[in-house]
Amino acid sequence: MKFNSKLDKQFKIFLFILIVIGLGVLTIRNLLFKDEFSITPFILLVISLGFIYYNSKTTYYIIEGNELICKSLFLKKKIEINSIRKVEKSNSLGSLFKIATAFHGLSIHYNKFDDVFISPENLPEFCKLLNEQNPSIQFIPEKEFHLNS
Repeated sequence: MKFNSKLDKQFKIFLFILIVIGLGVLTIRNLLFKDEFSITPFILLVISLGFIYYNSKTTYYIIEGNELICKSLFLKKKIEINSIRKVEKSNSLGSLFKIATAFHGLSIHYNKFDDVFISPENLPEFCKLLNEQNPSIQFIPEKEFHLNS
């Protein structure tokens, strides 16, 4: 089953701030250098924002067989569901490997020391499927995942 990555409010605010700062810098630059108008900074801003937007639309997670596949642009991570030890709600600041377009999501701890941060849209269904595949996964905090309902 495929789960798209969610876009939380903080990510949208971050994107908006980047647009405002980029346009502000371009405006100030053009005011300071009136005789040297250049379209290059504008093109770089549009390409950068387009890249971020495209990344947000192509990030997804697939539970297929006994594997969790996390995909974002050129990143692809395959995790055996049987190797997942713990799933906890967290923010993206604590994880080194992030395949997410949100600042709040799940840290998935697998093998002995590996982890990945993801942000699936349909969190309850995602966790329910993981729990069906591997009932020994520890969900933290357990009461927020509603796996028994």
